[in-house]
Amino acid sequence: RSKLLLVPDVSKIEILGAQDERIFVEFSMETIAGLGLNRGELLQALQAQNIVRPAGVLQTDNEALSVRVSGAFQSEDDIRNVNFVAGGRLLRLGDIAEVRRGYADPPQPMFRINGKPAIGLAIAMRVGGDILTLGRNIKQAMTAIESELPVGIEATLVADQSVTVDDAISEFTESLWQAIVIILVISLLSLGLRPGAVVATAIPLTLALVFPIMDMMHIDLQRISLGALIIALGLLVDDAMTTVDAMIRRLAAGDDMTAAASFAYRTLAFPMLTGTFITMAGFVPIGFARSAAGEYTFSIFVVVSIALVVSWFVAVLFTPLVGAALLKRPKTAEAATKSDVGMTERIYRRLLLGTLRARWLTILATIGIFVASVLALPLVPRQFFPPSDRVELLVDLRLPQNASIFASESLVDRLESSLRGDPDINRWSTYVGRGAIRFYLPLDVQLANPFFSQIVVIAKSIEARERLQAQLEEKLAVEFPAVVARVSPLEMGPPVGWPIQY
Repeated sequence: RSKLLLVPDVSKIEILGAQDERIFVEFSMETIAGLGLNRGELLQALQAQNIVRPAGVLQTDNEALSVRVSGAFQSEDDIRNVNFVAGGRLLRLGDIAEVRRGYADPPQPMFRINGKPAIGLAIAMRVGGDILTLGRNIKQAMTAIESELPVGIEATLVADQSVTVDDAISEFTESLWQAIVIILVISLLSLGLRPGAVVATAIPLTLALVFPIMDMMHIDLQRISLGALIIALGLLVDDAMTTVDAMIRRLAAGDDMTAAASFAYRTLAFPMLTGTFITMAGFVPIGFARSAAGEYTFSIFVVVSIALVVSWFVAVLFTPLVGAALLKRPKTAEAATKSDVGMTERIYRRLLLGTLRARWLTILATIGIFVASVLALPLVPRQFFPPSDRVELLVDLRLPQNASIFASESLVDRLESSLRGDPDINRWSTYVGRGAIRFYLPLDVQLANPFFSQIVVIAKSIEARERLQAQLEEKLAVEFPAVVARVSPLEMGPPVGWPIQY
């Protein structure tokens, strides 16, 4: 712990599972009775031996020095060799009592890794630190520390938040490139090479402005904000595509490049801004919900709103400039409006004209589809926060409240025996007498109680996690009927615990 505290960006380290040592002095009542000693006088004489009193202060020209006397106990041998007067006789403590070193009894909350006793180090990062850099620095420090550990002591990485963050950012980056490729392909197929390139540039331009604004508003790149950015990726090119389409049509109609570039702003800027506000309004219930869920998901509303407003500025200011540099005038206005119309647009025009001619039928069909969707809504599972896509599985074990920590340890021993050798398990950690450390923000942290234990099982995949959950639920119900147990994946959203509470 002392060495890891020197690693940059480490703020504090909590030690898990360490047991306090005690010095036990056990008297033989037969010996005391045989010597005719009074138990109260004996204890009083013993307590007076280790009292440390202030011995004064030595004043010098520059400082004041505290004077301390020696004689404080350093080990159990010092206690064993204490001589004191009791009952008018000089006695040695080791002659009338057994002095031994041991751990606190009953034990403090225990920590185990893969069924073996362990001491855990829960490392917290300082505010504003870089979790990816911290993860690399911790690995380097542990490599040096492991070489100095005594034989028989092994270091095991239980949870690594830097890997989780790296995976989340990689997922966002992958979604970003997928969105750019999809938009580019669709734009190329529908608009052509140059118009598609103009639309594709709207994504990096928008993100280049969104990230500094998020930083100024102290919104970090976390799971919710990354999810909001992924949602926004499908929305932030709408205005740019509208602008490019308007420029192409005005160029085909004979306008010069400057007039075509300014046409979108003069005629479409306000309608596009209205559409942006309408889209933002769809996220207002999330942004202004006065609840724990609303506080947790607030960044969805903020990030999507920032991205949409910035995309509007990009569409009306930057996209016309990029379009003026990349777009070319179509061959003729007639070619642009007739001969170059593709099959997709011809089918779309026919469908549009058909629905306009049969407007009453269209309205009735729309109402019918809406009613059918409302009737089918109960078939959709209702869950605001789905389970996490992480492979961890939480096993909560709760005995009757008068159970001791030894009973919890015995229960854990029996359950862990079934986990050994399971091909679906990567590793697991066990907390006896307390809940797991907060290694995951929405974790429902449990207080330290001797009757409670929690096991964090790390499966090898999501499918393995689901199989493990079914197996453990069946085993706990059949073999441990007296235990109030719950097996669940990690939650998304604010910590909830049991889905129904009263």
